[in-house]
Formats: sequence, C-alpha cells, structure tokens
Amino acid sequence: MAMGQGSMLDLVNVQPWLSKEAAETELGRYGWAATARARRALAESATLIPWHLHVVMGDDAIAIVDLAESLGCFGICIGSHGLTATEAVLLGSVTCKVLRLARMPVLIVR
Repeated sequence: MAMGQGSMLDLVNVQPWLSKEAAETELGRYGWAATARARRALAESATLIPWHLHVVMGDDAIAIVDLAESLGCFGICIGSHGLTATEAVLLGSVTCKVLRLARMPVLIVR
C-alpha cells in the first residue's frame, strides 16, 4: 500500500505476466480476490480512509516502486510476512527488494 497525494490509500496487487487475453479477462478478478482481506479491513476501519485499487502485472518489487513513483506517493507501506533477515535474503523477499529500490520512505509492517 502506498499513500498518494491527498491522503488517498493506493492498494496495489501485482500479478505475474499474463497473456493479453488472460489479462483482459482475468487480471481484475485476480486482483480483487487477492486484496479481499485488505479491502475488508479498510471497510471496517473507523476512519473510512478513501482508497483506490491498482492491479498491475510484472515483477512485484519493481512494479510497486514504479507505481508509487508514478502516482507521486509520499511513501510505501508493505508487509514483511514475518521473515527473518536470513530467510528474506535467501528467498529474495519482495519487501527487501522494495526497500532497496525505493527512493521514498518505506514502512515495513509485521
């Protein structure tokens, strides 16, 4: 998730590359399903933060950072999935890659 201008929450889901036909018919559905838990939490939030869902294809970390930059976001908030530092290095964690690539503040939530 990235906070863009005007205190809007930009919820991002990155899907692997799909064929043109699959992207046209399935990309939105995949992203909607993958973000169900986050959307539910936002709906139940007492503050009712306005949000916008972005579903993109590509390499997770690169797509997140590129989208945040193109939207003019002030920072990126991303989950750690509870990996230890050693696990993250061995597994190539998306969070670690975002932290390395981003030129803006990154908040890691565990």
